[in-house]
Amino acid sequence: MAGDLNNRPPEFLPASALGKRLAILLALAVILLLALAWMTVALLDATDGLSIDPLTFTATNLEQIGALLVLADGETSVHQSGVHAGRALVSDKDGILAVLSQRHGFPDPHP
Repeated sequence: MAGDLNNRPPEFLPASALGKRLAILLALAVILLLALAWMTVALLDATDGLSIDPLTFTATNLEQIGALLVLADGETSVHQSGVHAGRALVSDKDGILAVLSQRHGFPDPHP
């Protein structure tokens, strides 16, 4: 059993045996990296892979986006800016903050 390489610890193996193991591990690592690259390309392929649509923000002017607070049916406020279907609407930012401050006790915004 003196010539049996399988029973010796790796530190005591000849350099040629360690080189073979290193070459096998390196080959496996390359194969795994190639498989990972292939799977990534296959998943992101436009013809038969995953379809990823980016979320786009198409508003050309941020002024077009506004906040609107719809009050409960029959509720009114001094800050309301309109009425629709019997409900009061508050569309001004400062008015919305004032209504929320009155209704829920939020602190008034600092001037």
